[in-house]
Amino acid sequence: MTMIQANYDPNYSGPFFSEQQLAQRWGKHPNTLRRYRQAGTGPAFYEVRQVFGPRAPRIRYKLHDVLAFELANSITPDKLNG
Repeated sequence: MTMIQANYDPNYSGPFFSEQQLAQRWGKHPNTLRRYRQAGTGPAFYEVRQVFGPRAPRIRYKLHDVLAFELANSITPDKLNG
């Protein structure tokens, strides 16, 4: 499955994973997720840009995108972390 940078949906108020949370769920380092994004693989992600300040955009993953990716790629977080 190819990772995409999806358009932000202002009507979606459901749960998100931060980059750190998803890395922990999968037992990976956040840099690994960055490499996945650069390579174009992994679940859809969203950049949430900050209005003020020079901070880098925050990366977010919708819960249902992560679950769909895990199902399609036979990823079981319990097995990864246990």
